[in-house]
Amino acid sequence: LGDPIQSKNARHILIATSWRSGSSFLGDLLNRYPGTFYSFEPLHYNDHKNGAVSEITEEMQEEFSHLVSQVFKCKPESGYFVHANKPENRFLFKHNFRLWNVCENILMAGSACFMPELYLKSCPTFPIRLIKTVRLRVKQIENLLLDPELRHTLKVVVLVRDPRGVMNSRSSMDWCKLRTCSDPYTVCKNLQHDVLAAFELKKKFPGILNSNNFLSKQVWQTKD
Repeated sequence: LGDPIQSKNARHILIATSWRSGSSFLGDLLNRYPGTFYSFEPLHYNDHKNGAVSEITEEMQEEFSHLVSQVFKCKPESGYFVHANKPENRFLFKHNFRLWNVCENILMAGSACFMPELYLKSCPTFPIRLIKTVRLRVKQIENLLLDPELRHTLKVVVLVRDPRGVMNSRSSMDWCKLRTCSDPYTVCKNLQHDVLAAFELKKKFPGILNSNNFLSKQVWQTKD
């Protein structure tokens, strides 16, 4: 392992979007860039830590931005690793192929991949730290942009997909039963709020936030 890189000297990239918007494809694509440490859906931990997916409340959004900050700084709480080590959640860490390829065969059943000791030693050595999430509302990103350790190194991509494609894709997903995921009015309202929040943040923090609208058929068909 190389020398640790302080958060203020690393590059931080956040992909903020919603379910079925092509973000898994974009995240995996950016993850191919050398020196990238990829955290795939870290907020899955907060969303599921009570045993089942729940409606995302304002209080949960505060927790979300806090965990994203901690993951960027390579020091998430211990429950984060316990959650990812569950058999049904191991896919969360497998997206970070650089870490997974090293840790998978160190101990039986890949258990080394979920040891905080290995994570806390390896993550700080990467110059680029990438997070993809579908759970953080755009207005909460301001908390990250005000963080003194992140504000000068954070780049945000707000990924937007045509809501008709989003709803068509979600209609075949068994897990998408909550109103925030399956109701067209709620989905479009949240999308509008996120887009407006993105423009406001772009004014307040010029050069940090990039708004991208991916409308190609290829992106529509990717899995999230």
